[in-house]
Amino acid sequence: MVRVLCPAKLNLYLEVLGRRPDGYHAVLTLMQTVDLQDELTLRRGHAGVRLECDSPGVGAGDANLVARAARAWLGLQAAPEGVDAVLRKRIPPGAGLGGGSSDAAGTLAGLQALFERPDDPEGLDRIARGLGSDVPFFLRADTALCRGRGDEVEPLSQEGRLHYVLAMPRGPLPTAAVYAELRAEEALRGLTAPGPSLSILREAVCRSDARGVASGLHNRLLAPALRLAPALGEDLEAFARLGCAGVSMSGSGSCLFGVCRGDGEAMEVEARARAFWGDRVWRVAGPAGGPAPSRRNQPWTSPTSG
Repeated sequence: MVRVLCPAKLNLYLEVLGRRPDGYHAVLTLMQTVDLQDELTLRRGHAGVRLECDSPGVGAGDANLVARAARAWLGLQAAPEGVDAVLRKRIPPGAGLGGGSSDAAGTLAGLQALFERPDDPEGLDRIARGLGSDVPFFLRADTALCRGRGDEVEPLSQEGRLHYVLAMPRGPLPTAAVYAELRAEEALRGLTAPGPSLSILREAVCRSDARGVASGLHNRLLAPALRLAPALGEDLEAFARLGCAGVSMSGSGSCLFGVCRGDGEAMEVEARARAFWGDRVWRVAGPAGGPAPSRRNQPWTSPTSG
């Protein structure tokens, strides 16, 4: 048996650079894992893939990214055995936190350990790119600058950790709907007048400088998300008054996050946020570190075998 903790991610910077010939949007994004994590347990089984999931909002059928990743990995390895997987969800779906992509990366890394296969970066990369744009990030990095569809990953070194409070007051926002709401002039602005200096933000992230990170937060998808869900703007304004250094939205939403100047401030902001949004609030730190689907294909595994 192998257990893997699959972390959420935050987009500290997200610029949309237009539509690619393959239909995807070209993006430039700086992402970081945080320690809000799903738990995935993998066991050898009979032929095929069986998946159990404890979240009613997440299907456990063949379309689930864990099942798709497991089938792809078994096909690559021509493994005669199958896989039994149990997924315990903690990352809310439809939040812009990359939970499904992280689960897929955790599956690939976990199966490498479960079946004691040697590292195969190229093979895993091919599978990861086919599963989703964010999957290569979770497979390779804790903090990274990502280009292309988001699948061209440049890992970044970081000193220390950053502290955040997350809040998801509203329901999920479909990624496709948010991108569809992105206006041509907004995408063009990403080419002609990009957001705050990415180089300054990058340096602040690498130093774990919360004030510097807060001043450089940028998400080109925020405006279209607010048009789809105007009440989210009220939540963002309320969040900004809770005492964070800066607030933004992750991915295509609808999860909001605040950057805090240390864990003490994060605890205070968390308490204030819970007064508004109850248990839809999480205090986290990043990069996730520790037990997580490793970017070096060395997932945290339990010592239990079987």
